Formats: sequence, C-alpha cells, structure tokens
Amino acid sequence: MDLHTHPIKEKYAKPTPDGRTVADLFQDPPPWLRRQMNEYHVDPSRHLGPLATAVASALFDDPSRKGEVMGEVEALMRVLSGQDPLTPREG
Repeated sequence: MDLHTHPIKEKYAKPTPDGRTVADLFQDPPPWLRRQMNEYHVDPSRHLGPLATAVASALFDDPSRKGEVMGEVEALMRVLSGQDPLTPREG
C-alpha cells in the first residue's frame, strides 16, 4: 500500500524538522520497525505505546515525544490492518 497517496497521509502527516513523516517511515520500514509492527498486531493495546515511542525516537531522536506521533502511528496501523474506514474494502 502506498501510504503517500492514501488519504490518511493528508489527514495525519506532520513533518519533522527535516521533513520526514511517520508515513514516510512506514512506507519503507526498517527491520526494527517491521518487528514492532508485527508485535503490534499481536496485541494492539499493549504495543501501541512502545511502537509510538520507537517511531518518536527514530524521527525526533527523542522517545519522550511519542505523544506527537501516537495518533498517526495508530491510524497508519489501522490502515495497514484494514481496519481504517478510509480504506476501501474490496468484495
């Protein structure tokens, strides 16, 4: 899925000072992010916080800024799991 053209990008994307967004990171996730995303799918309520912390650390070099990315991380994970109402359902 191309997160750059999905409506969620327009709704939630907030660029970092260097212009990167959460959607950019999720577009081509590094191995550590793929592992965290898999963990999230096991138990979303338990793993959302750690996932947002890791994303904040990657984007801002500051894990304490997880609150700034939490909503977008959750929204993108919902898109990727097919739960987002913005995602057209086929069939």
